[in-house]
Amino acid sequence: MEYRISELSSCAYFEKQLSQWHQRHWGQLQQNNPLDNRLESYLLNDELPFMFVAHGTELMGSAALVLQHKNAEDIDLLWLTNLYVHPPYRDQGIGRALVNFVVNRAKRLGYPEIYLSTYQQKAYYSKLGWSVLLSRKIGEEKLVVMKHSL
Repeated sequence: MEYRISELSSCAYFEKQLSQWHQRHWGQLQQNNPLDNRLESYLLNDELPFMFVAHGTELMGSAALVLQHKNAEDIDLLWLTNLYVHPPYRDQGIGRALVNFVVNRAKRLGYPEIYLSTYQQKAYYSKLGWSVLLSRKIGEEKLVVMKHSL
């Protein structure tokens, strides 16, 4: 199966489908910041944030690279967010390719590390070279923040 990874801004015709997928997958987590509002920011500029999509003739998956301004040490942090692969395309290396694409973009931007948070995919990201930075129980689930040095 052939596919390529592109910025959403260069194939905005996938925006509606991507929004529907993300809403179904993360909707309950994003009630205060609907994806439709955030997708606009991915389409409006050539700077962060970036949404990347894996696609051939059909949309297969996505991942975003976002900037969190100023942590406690007054440093900007890059985050991998919204990694999603549509079920028919899972277990074919698309998620790994999206993660690697985002990591390489972060390197080219000159950041020393990139972060992510996950509730269920710690083992997956660990296999891709990410290390656990912290872990917290939130309700019944465990939130894990991970880091990848570039």
